[in-house]
Amino acid sequence: MTLTPAPLATAYRTARRTVKRVRAAVTVGGAFRDDYRRYVRESGTIDPAASRTTLRAAITERYHGLEKGMSLRSDRAVFGTDRIAELLALLDAYRERFGTDDLVRTCAGVFEAYLARAVGLGAALDEIPLLDGMRAVIAGGTGQAGLRHVTKADVLDAVDGVDLGFFATRASVRQFAGAPVTADQIRAAVEIAATSPAVCNRRFNRVHVLTERHDIDAVLAVQGGTRGFGDQIPALAVITSSLAAYWNATQRNQGWVDGGLFAMSFVYGLHSQGLGSVLLNWSKTPADDRRLRAVLPLGDDETVICMAGFGHLRDRFPVAYSARPAVEDILVPATTRPRDEPVEVT
Repeated sequence: MTLTPAPLATAYRTARRTVKRVRAAVTVGGAFRDDYRRYVRESGTIDPAASRTTLRAAITERYHGLEKGMSLRSDRAVFGTDRIAELLALLDAYRERFGTDDLVRTCAGVFEAYLARAVGLGAALDEIPLLDGMRAVIAGGTGQAGLRHVTKADVLDAVDGVDLGFFATRASVRQFAGAPVTADQIRAAVEIAATSPAVCNRRFNRVHVLTERHDIDAVLAVQGGTRGFGDQIPALAVITSSLAAYWNATQRNQGWVDGGLFAMSFVYGLHSQGLGSVLLNWSKTPADDRRLRAVLPLGDDETVICMAGFGHLRDRFPVAYSARPAVEDILVPATTRPRDEPVEVT
């Protein structure tokens, strides 16, 4: 059978689409495979004691559970006995390998607050489970942890004068003044970023800051999205999250959630000092990730969230000004489904 030109063209287009779909599927599948291998290797899924960071993350999750319990409206003097037992076991393993440090002293502070609260609610000290274990940790010195009391007046005083204008004036800046950003300004932005919420208090982000021209250019050459302005960026931050801070299937994407919150807080930390910034995405293939690591030393457990170029503002500069989505397109007054309503799950 001889194909006429029209059917032949149709068959050719169909074949091309099929090839493109197969290539896309293979590429995406390969990227997921690489992500899977890195997560299983670097996270605490297989062994929570695999590294210092996995142990610190497991310990942080347990002690923060006690802090959360103490912050609730509850008159239970004693709670979380199983969690305390897990925490003491993890602390034994940690101290044996790494000694007593700030993390251990933080746990000691939590134990001290826990015992003081329990006694204040009427518990007899010598009847509190695992008392000797907690006392042994406390004996090594305590750090700032447990609970602090906040007043509504304190919060209102702190936010007085902060309105929509603060947030509306932040925009992606692609033109900067020539003055260098100081180390103190960078530290202040990181300190603000460190206040970001993170799952179970597990703040394991890093900000790799580059201020030398050749270093910035080398990293931006891999990032590839700064044509026309990259050579004008005076400082560059590469923001990462540690996969070692998470474990099991439910937390496989949590690093990007926590890292995104951290990155936004870092940008607001710059904005609060009158500095401009532009976030640069890192939606890349595993091959690009390896290229970046060949240029910039990163820990094997670190996954790149994004980059941020930043610097001093010019007296006048243009920014993109497309319309934002309307609040009505974002805000959804929600209700749950009726219990008897059938739901098709795909």
